[in-house]
Amino acid sequence: MKIRERQFPGTADSIPQTRECLRQFLAPTRVPLVLQQDAEVILSELATNAVRHSRSGVKGGRYTVVLRLGATHLIVAVTDAGATSIPHPRRPLSLEPGGRGLTIVQALASNWWTSTTQSRCTVVAEFALRGTQ
Repeated sequence: MKIRERQFPGTADSIPQTRECLRQFLAPTRVPLVLQQDAEVILSELATNAVRHSRSGVKGGRYTVVLRLGATHLIVAVTDAGATSIPHPRRPLSLEPGGRGLTIVQALASNWWTSTTQSRCTVVAEFALRGTQ
């Protein structure tokens, strides 16, 4: 199993860095490009949520990205510094500019879940692989 864990500052400027981290992690693999792109979209959504909706986004805040690639799955996880609510998909009004992130995660990932404590929340997206590495 291949694993990478990295912390990022809780700022919007760090989101492109998280995507680049994933691209570098997957570059030497045979994971299909479409799955890599889906994972990149999801990682971007989860990192953005960490910055916007948790204490990771306050001055000095951070969030952690964990990437795991095994024989049968790719895991993309983001742990933030905790929020006042548990993440869940929403159904925003058609003109609302946001609120679709976890719905996108739900649509693109094979499976996803959250794990929360008082001090942090981890959102995990899993992608099934079929002999692609």
